[in-house]
Amino acid sequence: MFHSLGLWAFPPRAAVLTVALASTLPAADNVRIDLLAKDADLVDVTIIGGKGTIRESTWLGEARKKQGRAMTFPIPKSTWTKIILAASVSATADVELTLRGPDKRLAAGSPRIPVLVTYDQVEVLGADIKNGGFEKVDAKNAPEDWVFSQDAQGLAGVVSTGAWEKNRAMVVWHDGRVSQTLRLAAGTPAVISFYVYSEVDPEAP
Repeated sequence: MFHSLGLWAFPPRAAVLTVALASTLPAADNVRIDLLAKDADLVDVTIIGGKGTIRESTWLGEARKKQGRAMTFPIPKSTWTKIILAASVSATADVELTLRGPDKRLAAGSPRIPVLVTYDQVEVLGADIKNGGFEKVDAKNAPEDWVFSQDAQGLAGVVSTGAWEKNRAMVVWHDGRVSQTLRLAAGTPAVISFYVYSEVDPEAP
């Protein structure tokens, strides 16, 4: 049985990728999480479970770069991985959490290549998050309570097999992503955890 999303079809986690998909998409070796605070700076952003890198959102400009962070996490081969991070804000503010895939291009300046990754069981301590397991979907198969930035190729979406927990999980890539706004209180760190799985073997050629 294959997941079918737009132009592509791919098998459940336990199956081997088809030759066509594996030869079309490059290997996924990381995932990316973005945090963006409104009218406040992010402070004390740390990774407390898993490995990764954190950088300020310099593309926002010098005056606003401390409001955002982009975090990149390596993806192990063919296994669900739990990532835990913490963040605080300089003043009580709304913070947008965005789940996406790696930024892959065949060459500098070329269009991004869709490298699919799967998220599940997003939990937050210190703030409220809704539908973190992606179990609730609308008529278009978009996750309720999340802002779904669907890509033109139609690759991203909720899948109903191979979830870490329960019945559903969220497949994304860099340009097909989901986000949700969290309300963070000043002085109260938010601890964000999630599980992620690579749709493409990162050790594949």
